[in-house]
Amino acid sequence: MHNDQYKNNTISEQELIRYFEGNLSESEEEKVKCWITKSEENKSLAQEIYKITLAKDILRTVNELPAEEALKKVNRKIFSRQIKHYGKWIQQSAAILFIPLFLFTLFLLKENEGEEPELISFRTNPGIVADFYLPDGTKVWLNAHSTLTYPSRFKGDKRKVELTGEAYFKVKKDQDHPFIVDLKNQVEVEVTGTEFNIDAYDRSKFISAMLVSGSVKVHYPYKTKRMRTQTMEPGQKIVITKKEGFIREMEASALVETGWKDGKIYLENTPIRHLLHTLSKRYDVDFVLGNEELRKNRFTGTFGSQDLDLILKHLQLSSGIKHKIKMPEENDPNGRIIITLY
Repeated sequence: MHNDQYKNNTISEQELIRYFEGNLSESEEEKVKCWITKSEENKSLAQEIYKITLAKDILRTVNELPAEEALKKVNRKIFSRQIKHYGKWIQQSAAILFIPLFLFTLFLLKENEGEEPELISFRTNPGIVADFYLPDGTKVWLNAHSTLTYPSRFKGDKRKVELTGEAYFKVKKDQDHPFIVDLKNQVEVEVTGTEFNIDAYDRSKFISAMLVSGSVKVHYPYKTKRMRTQTMEPGQKIVITKKEGFIREMEASALVETGWKDGKIYLENTPIRHLLHTLSKRYDVDFVLGNEELRKNRFTGTFGSQDLDLILKHLQLSSGIKHKIKMPEENDPNGRIIITLY
């Protein structure tokens, strides 16, 4: 019976709208899902309907909430829909529709800046990596759920930007104008021309930097509040704890540390805590280990543009690691998705 319905293209646009709004029964959802995967034409129509419903949702959210809260709420809704069952193309549609909300937020930031209208804040959505050029020709790759603030043109003797989240920089060489990345906790990374990666998410307990080529100086406060400087060499990674200011040095794989900018997750005998940190950054979720024995797990392999749901299924098949997803309360703008592994 259902198969005949799919062949006869009996799914209406209204049913698609209700599907993306989450207003169908489980059996009705299955019917629509099967219809969408039946042909590229069906998938294309579904994508257009999804864009319309998401755009309406974004506009409604922007009108109801302040910009920062609106961003968080839309991010959570997009991820919730994606992880539920809608597929990778949903994420791509969301990336396109995120642009108007980004511009809206940028407008508010510039309005509030008043005396500094030249500051630009570029932020990315969960699951989205963006690359762009700064005014001096420096190229930046910005990881998911990250923000880079920079001037429309650099002035003075320094080229200074502010980062929250993760970014890979390919800095235009200029010996007379050092390039400074300002992080929270009084940490600064200084270079003149080089390639490096910085991981500095607000929710993380540490800041890390990985030098690919050139030279980098990291200025950071030690526990006595005195500033210290660490000079890095290519292939070196340092990790600074935010609370104590302790620093650890280690050799690291550039492929593992920076694969995210190419949409890849590379694992080389990688501890599970590192994998979960990477997934948390990409998909903007929190992970909880329900069993301490899981800390012993290490992984080798590569993930591409798979949905998080597929990655979690792979962990279950390869290592027997199961998961449970807890969605945040609808009325909690700061709530996060929590995934427990056991």
